[in-house]
Amino acid sequence: MPRQLVCLTPVRNEAWVLERFLRAASTWADAIIVLDQASDDGSVEIARRFPKVALSEYPHASYDDPIRRGMLVDLARAAVPGPRILVALDADEVIASDAWQHREMRDFLSAPPGTAARMRWVNVLPEEPRAWIPPAFTDFMFIDDGSAFRGAPMHGPRLPGATAEMTIDLVGPKVIHLQYLDWERMRSKQRWYQAQERLEHPRKRPIQIYRQYHHMEAIAPSERHRLREEWLAQKQDGPSLLAFEPQDAYPTDQRLLDLVTENDARRFRRVDLWDGKWQERARVLGQSVPAALVNDPHSRMDRWVFGWLARTQSRSLEPRIRWMQRGLRLAGW
Repeated sequence: MPRQLVCLTPVRNEAWVLERFLRAASTWADAIIVLDQASDDGSVEIARRFPKVALSEYPHASYDDPIRRGMLVDLARAAVPGPRILVALDADEVIASDAWQHREMRDFLSAPPGTAARMRWVNVLPEEPRAWIPPAFTDFMFIDDGSAFRGAPMHGPRLPGATAEMTIDLVGPKVIHLQYLDWERMRSKQRWYQAQERLEHPRKRPIQIYRQYHHMEAIAPSERHRLREEWLAQKQDGPSLLAFEPQDAYPTDQRLLDLVTENDARRFRRVDLWDGKWQERARVLGQSVPAALVNDPHSRMDRWVFGWLARTQSRSLEPRIRWMQRGLRLAGW
């Protein structure tokens, strides 16, 4: 029996990109398992229009990525008899059109059960050159052997793990990542991630959180490339893969408002959340803005540190910058 390609996708308010994602995934997937987490932007209605989609709902509002990822694996195994290949993609990720023609992809598809494949992101930027391709590989595919899924609180694995000997890095096939296409949407998401990190990992240093979630502010010239037509070829009519409409406020702005309302805002003092725009965002969202987001709690020293972090983001590995960071950690950073 041939192996079934099963796409696993968690969704929460992804209407801005979901139709394009599902059109692309429908060209190669035998089944698409969508787990929606309380979307209120039309994502559910979009998913229901695609015949290959098996839609389930996860009604809890809290951020619990390992639970959702584990549920997706279980749903895929229940819906699609083996043998199967699990393909974990977020709604803003599309496998490049030419990926399936690469020999290394064909070799992976016939590899033994328990084999995992990692690929590199082509992050689409709003300005030229538009392809940002970092050197790191991400796990996207797993030839299912029934092994247990073990997640992590934030940015953990997407699929059951494989040993190093059973993991293949696919150099030619790429995954198109649309997160950075709408730069303001991306910045909204990174602000929320930083606040969530502060709650999930209270011992994590503020400098570490800043550096991790501002990495896109220091893209190395060697990682910028032109977008290739063969990555983006569309096989079905529909919205352009690279189209988007900027907004004045985003769903992750609402999630951040909720976090600050539900928690003592002083916990976020050394997180880069305050930019003077929260009253306008809250108005667009129909919310009353928490006073904690209007009244910037940063001291003069805090503001200096954030400015210094921004100026040195591209040089964060230099010895003198690292020495300075060690000193700042002694002061609570």
